[in-house]
Amino acid sequence: MVTVGDCLGLRELQTVTIAAGREGLTRPVRLTHAVDEPDVLSWVAPEIIVLTTGQNHPEDPEVWLRLIRELDAQGVSALMVSPGRYLSRLPSLALKEAECIGFPVLMVPWELPFVKITEAIHRLLLENHIANWSRVAELEVRVTEAAVQAKTLDELVHTFSALVGYQVTLEFEPSQVSEPCSRFPLPSPDLLGWTLVVGAAEMTEPEAIVARQMAGTLAIWVLQQKISAHSEFEVQATLFDRLLAGQWEDSIAARDRLRMIGVQANRPCRLLLMTLPDPLAYSDQARMFDDSRLLVTQLLHSSVMLSTTHPLGLLCLINESKADVRGSLGSALLPFFIRFPQSVGVLSPSTVLGDLPTLQKTMARMVPLLSPGLVHDMSDALFPAVILNLPDDLMQGLVSTTWERLTDATLVRTLRMLVMTGGHRSGAAVRLGIHRNTMTRRVQQIEHQLGRDLTPALLTQLDLADQWKKAKDVPAEIPTRDPWPA
Repeated sequence: MVTVGDCLGLRELQTVTIAAGREGLTRPVRLTHAVDEPDVLSWVAPEIIVLTTGQNHPEDPEVWLRLIRELDAQGVSALMVSPGRYLSRLPSLALKEAECIGFPVLMVPWELPFVKITEAIHRLLLENHIANWSRVAELEVRVTEAAVQAKTLDELVHTFSALVGYQVTLEFEPSQVSEPCSRFPLPSPDLLGWTLVVGAAEMTEPEAIVARQMAGTLAIWVLQQKISAHSEFEVQATLFDRLLAGQWEDSIAARDRLRMIGVQANRPCRLLLMTLPDPLAYSDQARMFDDSRLLVTQLLHSSVMLSTTHPLGLLCLINESKADVRGSLGSALLPFFIRFPQSVGVLSPSTVLGDLPTLQKTMARMVPLLSPGLVHDMSDALFPAVILNLPDDLMQGLVSTTWERLTDATLVRTLRMLVMTGGHRSGAAVRLGIHRNTMTRRVQQIEHQLGRDLTPALLTQLDLADQWKKAKDVPAEIPTRDPWPA
């Protein structure tokens, strides 16, 4: 970008002086134009330097005052005036106004022809234009080279930041509330929501072209990585599914196969279950699983040794030494919970490969009993584990004689709120947003259908039965895949 100050630095303009508006020397310039018509405003445009001899403008302070204000409002870069034959000087009132609004007024000696000024400035503009587009071409080559050389996405984005001189990030569905920045969506229907974010509120046209080139290059890089990762995932997921189904044979060949993908059969590990929304609510279920798996892998990096899909979401085999749920693992997965706020994470205790089949079923049944938006350490969830091990016939009998007798959804919701509030009817009514008389009528209906009073002891049993039923309703089996690839 060429500014008014840059133009004044030209050798041909050394005799041009600043009469007013020095603060406006940073205004951009894209053209110069000499105008001596009375109606100057019809001949000007934004970001041009207007040259005039004042031939058709009397030395009336109000005329020049109005002209300067209107030129500034039109976005004109500066006014060059050549006093001499037609104009002896500019009125001081007009110069004071130009100084006040930061509009550059420049005085040109009569002996300096306008043609020399325009020629010098236009030559500067052309040289700047050539330099800018040469820089664009150079950066486009370096963007391509960076994509070929980068080993990780972080490395590629870091290189892009160094190339453009602004902080560059790649975000998935970035927040609308952020620092001033420029955004360039990745141009691929398979990457909807992925955006290249450049930490600059305004960018020049050459800079924006390079940023769009980066967005396109990133799209190709990410898609290529997704294809590669998906192929690798299918192979490894088949192996992981067999481990989870208890079909793994502890042999030298099987151990070698695991070792090639970074799993030591004799070392302890952990199982991580991350739930996802109901896949039926998504038009593209495969993409939801792929994006979520890619996100977890990126967030946990080398901690994830194997991963596979599950009826509830994702299952990952985690390196035991990097599975601190209260520390790095819980913090690292925060972006996942921002993307899927209703997701529940369950992390198993330290285990061995032979215990995975039983462990994953127990974890799946614990999910409805745990709060969303967090990773829960299974070792701390003693109460849910006790519930899952209660006798099925006993608990099913309790459910049949209590919850299954209520056929009205409103009464079921009311009873659950009573259980949550420990039988406190006023508190339950407030949380349900109903009048206390309505609560009284509903309690009477519930007690009539159950055939007993809602005593504290019964509410405790109802709570236990409800949690047991939720846990038992969760699918826990891993769908089988094709046999191991050769």
